[in-house]
This record gives sequence, structure tokens and C-alpha cells, in this order.
Amino acid sequence: MLLLNNDARLEQGAIEFASETLESQADIGAVGGKILLLDGTLQEAGSLIWQDGSCLGYGRGDDPEQPEYMFRRDVDYCSGAFLLFRAQDFTALQGFDEAFAPAYYEESDFCVRLRKSGKRVVYDPRAVITHFEFASTGGINKASELQLAHRQLFCQKHDDLLSQFCDHARHSPLQARSPAGLLKVLVIDDRVPYPSMGSGYPRSCHLLQTLMAMPVRLTFYPLQFPHDDWQEIYAQIGMDFEVMLDHGRERLQEFLQSRIGFFDCIIISRDHNMDFFNQAAMLDPRIAQQTRVIYDAEALIAPRKIMHRRLMGETVSEAETASAIKQEVHKARLADAVIAVSEHEADYFRAHENKTTVVAGHAIRPRLTENAFASRKDLLFVGALREDDSPNVDSLMWFIEQCWPAIRTAEPEIRLVVVGDNTAPSLNEISDTRIVFKGRQASIESFYDACRIFIAPTRFAAGIPHKVHEAAANGLPSVVTPLLAGQLTWSHDSELLVAESAEQFAEQCLRLYRSPELWTRLQEGGLGAVSRDCSEEAFSQAIFSVVKQPAETSAS
Repeated sequence: MLLLNNDARLEQGAIEFASETLESQADIGAVGGKILLLDGTLQEAGSLIWQDGSCLGYGRGDDPEQPEYMFRRDVDYCSGAFLLFRAQDFTALQGFDEAFAPAYYEESDFCVRLRKSGKRVVYDPRAVITHFEFASTGGINKASELQLAHRQLFCQKHDDLLSQFCDHARHSPLQARSPAGLLKVLVIDDRVPYPSMGSGYPRSCHLLQTLMAMPVRLTFYPLQFPHDDWQEIYAQIGMDFEVMLDHGRERLQEFLQSRIGFFDCIIISRDHNMDFFNQAAMLDPRIAQQTRVIYDAEALIAPRKIMHRRLMGETVSEAETASAIKQEVHKARLADAVIAVSEHEADYFRAHENKTTVVAGHAIRPRLTENAFASRKDLLFVGALREDDSPNVDSLMWFIEQCWPAIRTAEPEIRLVVVGDNTAPSLNEISDTRIVFKGRQASIESFYDACRIFIAPTRFAAGIPHKVHEAAANGLPSVVTPLLAGQLTWSHDSELLVAESAEQFAEQCLRLYRSPELWTRLQEGGLGAVSRDCSEEAFSQAIFSVVKQPAETSAS
């Protein structure tokens, strides 16, 4: 059933979007939308009920495209100007209470009764209507009289519930915009983490989805790349979290100060973003106080930079290496806890900063394809290839220059399939028609199913290699460098093949390409290793264990 005022105009897709949300979960009892006034400003993005029974349309008078109004969330109630619900729930609750006729508080009362019955009331930002306010009640004076009388009746009827709502004298609309009792978590990262972008973003995406599955209210702040498309976010990540688009580095200080005391937990991912957070907290120490600060290291960058310098022929002493690692680890000084991607990197934080540190690497579910050895061909490389000095570009160019000629000579029909952003200038030098660049793909399962071998010739890197985990999870055996095998703690001839020199790498690729017995054994070993090392349950438990802890009041 749809409750729709006769002075409201439906915008495109409003009913379809609301229906989609209502049908998405059985415990959703009603769905409301974004209601615009004739001047284009907000009437409401969901509504609040205060302890004294008064009500407020969240965001009233504001720009409806602001991030605060662009995510789906549970609310106290939604206006009857547009309210979708199931007929059986309406019948079970005996419809609207006629004591609230002709208008005002009938939808508030109905939504409260829905919530008492165990149902949720949800605001969907995609369902938009334009409303000529007060036209259906005879004008503003008559409306004010009805509101006052029906507010008193509402308070009498729901006196048992009013204490659960916020007090408008002590709380802001921001604090009251969703039902109380859930932790509020902020995550700061480079950008909205679409999995197809690589560079640690598949893990970042899973972190967000893990948090959304927990009883928390999630806000995400894309610090380095703040502009994005809402429909893309909804389609690839979800719409049940707040995304602070169009803020970026310039507005981080302002944003954090505007929400001092609001978040129970702040998670900062990647070392350069922790630099910005530390700077903001130095300017206003309250930012890191009364909230639990968690540094998600994602990858320890200093060792990778040292490896790169040594590859380029520089001499780097052990003392300089230790100093660089210590300096990076010290970025976690304001954190109450650290999330590392491996036990090896976790030990650095435990030793140097004496921080509570949990390990949350990758969470991947194994997917065994029916494509056997004989139905496959070609080599596969997956990775973001945006900058010439990046680990991915270095590894691919090294493979093409040093390993590929021998493989091409031994197997003239073989191709190298490359998937991922490929904007690095040095790639323009590649003219071999047997090297096929496919660009960034929304889904790469078909490539994992069609190719015979995955290659990861990485010579310098931090963290753990998601791309090798993903290949193994999709049943595709890999040839990797000793660096990646060590990060994975996987063994040669058991879960994958390991080769260091160019000659050895080419030999191992040909060996695996030609041996169905070896291929099948490594496929089974890789799938088993993913099941052991990339458990979704273990990832979720690690995140929840640090998020749920109370804030350290001594953080400064």
C-alpha cells in the first residue's frame, strides 16, 4: 500500500525504488523517501521524534544532494506524504488511528506501532517526491492547530516509548537522525573502494561491507579522490552508509570538528591518510578524544620503498631501513588499536608502538570452476597499471622484457592477457600482438576461468598480494616471486610455484603450462590455502573485536 498526498508529485522511479527496499528484508515495515519543497530544498529526509513528542523533518531547508541525505537508513518515521508499507501489516495494526484525523501524527503513530511490532521504518534517498506543503490540510494556521492537538494525543498514547527518543535540548538532529543504541563508525580512505580498481581497494570494500553487516551506523570519507557518482556507489558498494563526497582534504578539519563526540570509532586506512588525521588532531586534540581511533595499516610502505631503491641500484643500510620502518609505525601513535594485514607486519606495531594489533588480511570465498586444464590457455596478469614506478608496472615490464621472449618461443600460440587500468606511459612501448590489454573490468571471473596460469612477478611490494589470493580462490594456479610467496607464507610446489630469476620464472611458467597433473595439484593446494588464510568469519571477527571496544579517554 502507498500513502501519497494529493499535493505531491512523484519523481521518476520513486515507487519502484521504495518497493525494492521494502521487499529487500522481511523486517522492513515501511519505506519513505526524500521529500522536496517547491523551491527545491528539503522538506525531509526521514523524520525525527523528540522526547517531548515534537517532530522534525531531517535536513529541512537544506540542499537535498548533500551527502547527509544520500544514504538509506532506519528512521523514527517518514512523512505520510509518501509512505509505502505492506497491506498485511496495515491490517494487523488496524490501520491508522482515527483519533489523528484529518492529518498530522497519524503516520508517526503508525510508524511507532510498526516499530513496537518489531518492524523497521526506512528512508530511501532514491525515492523522491515534490510536495506542496500544507495544501491538504487547509493552510498553515489550521495545520499548526492540528499539530499541537495531535502531539498531545501522541504523547499520551506512547508515553512508554518517548524516553527512547533524543532530547532536542541536548541533542542535535545529526545525533538523533537514526534510532539510538548503535555504534557510529567513521572510515577514512583514499576513495570509494571499487574492487575492480585493485591497489588494496578490494580489501577496503570488504571492510566497508563487513561494517555494514554489523550493528553500526557507518560514515565513509573519501579523502584523496572526493568526487564520485552516487549510482555507481549504490550499485557496486551499497547505499546503507553515509559517503562524504565532495569534501576531500580541504574540508577534513572542518568535518572532523563538526562531528567531535559523534563517532564512537574512527578507522583511518593507509599511512598517508593517517598523516592528515594526525595533523587535524594536532590542531584540535578533541578530534582524537572520546572516540576509539583505529589505524588500518593496509600495508607497511617503508619496506616496499627500500626494496625499490635497492632494485634501482641504491645502497640502503639496515639502520636506515629500521629507521624508516620505525618512523612509519609511529604514525599510529594516536591510535587505540591497529589493524595489520599479516602477522609479520603486526609485529612491527606491537614492538615499536606497543599497540593492540589484530590481523585482518583478505576475506575471499573459494570458487571452484568446472573449467579443467585442457579447456584453458594463455597467461593472466591482473593489476592496476597507472604509474611507471609502481610495483605492478615494474613487475609486468620486467616479465615482458626478461621472461616473455623465452615463453613466446617455446609456445608460439600463447598469449599474455593483462587486466586492469593501463594508463602508465611505459606501456605504450609494448607492440607485441600476443600481449592483450583488456583494461579495467567490473568482473574478471571469466578471465580466471579461461586462462591457464596466473603470473605475479612482483619485485617490490608491501602487505599481502590480494591478486594471488583471488586467483587461487578462483582455481587458477600461480607462478610468483619469492617476495610474494614469503608474504603469503605459501610453499613452492604445494600451493604455487616460486621463481626468482627471469630464466627460472620462464621455466616455471612453461612447466605449469604443460603439466595437467602439476596444475591440478596446485589448484587444490591454492583453494585449500585460501580457505585456511582468507576466512570471511575471521576477517569479520578481527574487525568487530577492535571496533566494539570502548574509546580510550587518554588518547590525545
